[in-house]
Amino acid sequence: MNENDVCLKDRLMQQNSDTLKEIIDAYSHYLYAVAATVITKQSAQRVQEIEEVVQDTFVFLWRYPEKYNPERASLKTYLSWKVISLSKNKIVKSNQEQKLMASLASLYQPKQIPNWFDDDYLDMFIALPDKVREIMVRRLILNQKPKDIHKATGIPLKEINNILFYYKKRLKDMIKEGGMHDEK
Repeated sequence: MNENDVCLKDRLMQQNSDTLKEIIDAYSHYLYAVAATVITKQSAQRVQEIEEVVQDTFVFLWRYPEKYNPERASLKTYLSWKVISLSKNKIVKSNQEQKLMASLASLYQPKQIPNWFDDDYLDMFIALPDKVREIMVRRLILNQKPKDIHKATGIPLKEINNILFYYKKRLKDMIKEGGMHDEK
């Protein structure tokens, strides 16, 4: 156990901003390199994401200094593991967003659109509020379960279920009104 790390944690617990500045000065270049190693394995143009991950690491330390235990690891090791974890989370989130955007783009390709999905339905879908559209795309196109949507978006599970219930019902009503029936 490093006595300096214990002292730094104590000062962080007191919300001493000079301590955070000291930690940032000491570790920011190192953490940038660690994040770059993880993130650039996946894509080349990630400078902004690397900077965000490093910043998020320091924000996490500032908000939750009690989570750092100097008896388990040095501050450098703790921050390294945190930046690696946040980097991996950033990659997963980025991949999910790319899949979501690809799914939205595929709506405009006639071969991908279901038989019942004509311009009226497309217009309705596009006109949905952003949050509703994201939930509907994730559920109806990406086939994500409500729990997975909650994890990805942070939207409360009850709200997701309410939105799905209401807008699926609206879609069914539109299909009925349009005189479309399943062909058997």
